[in-house]
Amino acid sequence: MNPASPDDRADAGWQAGEQMLQRGDSEGAIVAFEANLSRAPGHVQTLLALSAALSRKGRHRRPRQLVVQAHDAVPDVAQLLFAVSLGLYRFNEFARLKETLARPVFRAEAPPRILAEAAAGLVAAGDTASAMQLVERALQIDPGCAAALYFRGNLRSFGGDTAGARADYLACLDSDPRMFQASWMLTGLRTATPGDNRVDRLLREATEAVPGGHGECFVRYALYKEANDLGRHQLAWQSLERACQIGKRTSRFDRDRFTRLVDRMLATFDARMLARQSTVRLASTPVFIVGMFRSGTTLLERILAGHSVVTDGGETYAFAEEVRTEVDRGFDGAFDVSVLDGIDCIDLDAIATRYSASAAWLSKGRAMFTEKLPSNFMNVGLIAMALPRAKIIHIRRDPMDTCFANLTTLFSGAVDHANDQHDVAAYYNGYARLMRHWEALLPDRVLTLDYRALVEDPASHAMRIAEYCGLDYEPGMLDVGRAGGSIATASTAQVRQGILRGRSGAWRPYAAHLQPMLRDLGVPVPAVAAGNPA
Repeated sequence: MNPASPDDRADAGWQAGEQMLQRGDSEGAIVAFEANLSRAPGHVQTLLALSAALSRKGRHRRPRQLVVQAHDAVPDVAQLLFAVSLGLYRFNEFARLKETLARPVFRAEAPPRILAEAAAGLVAAGDTASAMQLVERALQIDPGCAAALYFRGNLRSFGGDTAGARADYLACLDSDPRMFQASWMLTGLRTATPGDNRVDRLLREATEAVPGGHGECFVRYALYKEANDLGRHQLAWQSLERACQIGKRTSRFDRDRFTRLVDRMLATFDARMLARQSTVRLASTPVFIVGMFRSGTTLLERILAGHSVVTDGGETYAFAEEVRTEVDRGFDGAFDVSVLDGIDCIDLDAIATRYSASAAWLSKGRAMFTEKLPSNFMNVGLIAMALPRAKIIHIRRDPMDTCFANLTTLFSGAVDHANDQHDVAAYYNGYARLMRHWEALLPDRVLTLDYRALVEDPASHAMRIAEYCGLDYEPGMLDVGRAGGSIATASTAQVRQGILRGRSGAWRPYAAHLQPMLRDLGVPVPAVAAGNPA
């Protein structure tokens, strides 16, 4: 009998730890993984398994380091490269993510669905060109791969190719009729009309989807959109209400906890705290665009990225990632109470130094780049402290227009407040309180714009934006519907149409159903309750 090779022994040690996890012995698994790494420091599966196990314990700094070690050690095996890419995506390690998925063996050997899923990670990292290459490779192997057709449809939609996106989504549904997310994406490509709508198809799909599952949620949001376009407000509201019920079941948003977090932030970030400054200087300048989701942040990014020295960095958690690493806490979203717990010990220079690597990736060699994660309004104080030269632009929109747009949008799991009227209003009220605080204490750092005023007079606002950023105004800033660039947000279709006016008041046909939100926001209910009910 031949003795086990070092690789076999390393695999056995990793599998022993995995078996402990399956039995619920997380502490024993961590010990087993640590022991295996002491014998085989570059064993990729163990590095990833230990990273995940420590992350489940709330740790963040070492889990991130372990994933970077896995990246450095991973051999040319497609399955392992994909596993490492998932870890890198989790920690916003964009440059390493691209390098991992660029290896020729991955494109040559990964199956079509894995290629398509890897492409989604590259989109999140802002590399749509490499993402499209992976998707095209997947479809070269299997022209009927539903996942690849769906992701290519997304890429085409993000790039403004509406006809191509429509063809891909329809082909996706032909290949797999239960890819209901393709039906949802189809509805966003155009405004439904009596002669061109999918209402009957969506009503049928609603009966075919698993009740209360993700598929039904996609269909219900799509049905709301189609029915609303057609003025069928009763059907639209019924569909939206059902979609929100499904989403609420998995939401972890706690409005009381969020309100307490905002209270504590207001008390913590006073003038003395905000006077602390990092001494690190970045090679390029980030322009943070903050506000509520669906408040005009995508439009603002397109205006900025129309300038010759600015590139669009997209919607990333790059800054939040460096805060997580600093406080060694793997929280979701942009901010967490654990940041406040360790605020006096935070090393601002360390945050800035680590963020500079992301800045180099996001800037693509230009002098300025956008950071368009709306929920970075939570991080305005830390951004001002850690990145003294960063620009911060806040765009605000009418409270009801904003909150109704949140309620009617199917977000990813990163947005948990949007399935309930009380939750949306509580999130908006907390956001408004924080922004008033930042504006009062950082008047020279934060530029606030009003969405309605921006769309009514875009030229003067673009000039104001350029001046604030220290740039000369360029007419190209107003060409937001231009070809080029990728818009991977819920506002893709609208922004590609240019700067649109008259988009306020979409909630009014549903005013009779929106009394909880109206009251929580302090909107005078009697003034709207007599409107056009559904």
